[in-house]
Amino acid sequence: MKILPFLLTISVTSCMSYNKLLKKAASVCDSVFYHEYVTSVVWMRTEPEDITLFLQHFHGSAVIVPLDYQNMKAVSELNKATGFKQTVLFAVSVEEFILFITTLNLDLIVPIRMVLVLTTQLTDLAMITKEAWKHDLAEIIIISKDENEEIRLTTYFPYKNGICGDYTPHSISNEKELFPEKFKNLHGCPIKVTLLNFLPYVGLQKVNGTITFIFGIDGSVFILLIKELNAIMDIVSSTDHGGMGVFVNGSWKGSFGDIVRREADIFAPAGIITQKRFSVAQMSHTYETLNIHWCAPPRREIYAWAKVLLPFLTNITPFLVLAFTVFVITIVLVKRSKLHGIKSNKNVFLQSFMIFLGQGVKFETKSSVINSFFVAWLWFCLIVRIAYQGDLVNGLQKKIYEPPFESVEQALQELDGYGGTELFREYYAGSPIADNYQVIKIGDLPRYIRDVIAGKRFLIATDILMHQYAKKFQILQEPLTHSPTCLFMRPGWPVSRRVDVIIIRAIEAGLVQKIIYDFHYTVRLRRHEKEEETGTRPLGMSTMFACYYGLILLWIFSFVIFLFEVLYYNWKHKIAYIKRKRNKLFKFHH
Repeated sequence: MKILPFLLTISVTSCMSYNKLLKKAASVCDSVFYHEYVTSVVWMRTEPEDITLFLQHFHGSAVIVPLDYQNMKAVSELNKATGFKQTVLFAVSVEEFILFITTLNLDLIVPIRMVLVLTTQLTDLAMITKEAWKHDLAEIIIISKDENEEIRLTTYFPYKNGICGDYTPHSISNEKELFPEKFKNLHGCPIKVTLLNFLPYVGLQKVNGTITFIFGIDGSVFILLIKELNAIMDIVSSTDHGGMGVFVNGSWKGSFGDIVRREADIFAPAGIITQKRFSVAQMSHTYETLNIHWCAPPRREIYAWAKVLLPFLTNITPFLVLAFTVFVITIVLVKRSKLHGIKSNKNVFLQSFMIFLGQGVKFETKSSVINSFFVAWLWFCLIVRIAYQGDLVNGLQKKIYEPPFESVEQALQELDGYGGTELFREYYAGSPIADNYQVIKIGDLPRYIRDVIAGKRFLIATDILMHQYAKKFQILQEPLTHSPTCLFMRPGWPVSRRVDVIIIRAIEAGLVQKIIYDFHYTVRLRRHEKEEETGTRPLGMSTMFACYYGLILLWIFSFVIFLFEVLYYNWKHKIAYIKRKRNKLFKFHH
């Protein structure tokens, strides 16, 4: 009879201790979980009454997920619906935890926070922390009872004391900070990276196949990130094995595929954000925007023969025409004025124009006014001729270009082909432009850009930043897209939150902007030095031909004037002959 009260006492004590465990779990969840997010409450063989007691003390919104030990399809379905961003898992054994985290890790993209409630007494917590680290679960709190029925809160620190991947369980003594920062210092531990040589974003300097220096815009940001994490790089790949990465036949190719397959932790350079990439990898905070445009070859020079006319194609040309007209009208009016009594048969227009061309003309008259006007006109033409010769030297260096392309459609009709990287082709999916779109590999892109700059009749879709090395592109005004870029990281990588914090702080401190500014300054400095080296160039054959074209044109013009003068002289001579003959006949009759 004494055994029954004893067993009853033990049962009541155990029940009270168990209720205390559930209340503690609810209290911890209230303090570490955000109530604006849904909390997933998961269990397998735990009694439903225990879950009900937990929910009675938990103040956040929850989705209850009872799982069948033999069928875990609900994990994938719920992950697509609401996700497991903050999860409470009730487990009676280590196997339940391993089964759940293994199943969840197949579809997990963003790291989660978990409160693991062990409803039975387990002493081998190291097995749990080992599996947690193996499946990228770093933010975990294990709530359990020890041998003395005391509630313990346990976690682990992967990089504590300079040990890489340390999963030793540690009791949490400070309950005010249940999820402490675990990745502030990696203590020189390696992170797996995949790099792609893609200037001006990432440049790789190698010696005997070993990378010795990383530069470029994204390369500098990446080095800043590695230093701030106090990590070293374990370079998985640094060669072009499919470009940035595209989705082909249900799988990812290229460097982006390395992080999707979890072969690398992070990838540089930064990539454009797309829906497909967003759905399979983690992203850092965006720190740059790419302006993607269609770029055509430089406008070709036309009308080289007309260079000698360039000095007259200025705002001063109407003034010259006006001055010539006023001079001719003034001389004609003065000649016809009775005050001076001058009669002259010489053509004022021809005389003035011949003086303008620099030919010899006898213009002396008995009128000092007309002589003064002709002298003034002579000096005026001399000044204009000197100014023309000076402008002609500059004009011969100038070029007349063909009109720029007004639209993509016009460029597609006049050029021989078009294309770009595979990613940009997706923007025209389903349109006729995608049919003849030529896919260019990342490694071939610089060569294509150089060929287009050299005059290849090809329309290429690329980033405006790629043109900083040579501003000879003809950039179409209509942009293809303006896309933000970020660093992509493998699914579930627990260091991703720390990476995001570092990049945000670098942006706020102006370090990223400073890196971009330094790049532009260096490019401008190199371009200035290059322009100084090639600032003075000899005249080409096209320019020499332009001079001869102008000379021949003036010869033809002079010949036309000569013919006009001959015809005019013959006409005047014929008129004079008719008058003389008429006068003789008139005298004879009288």
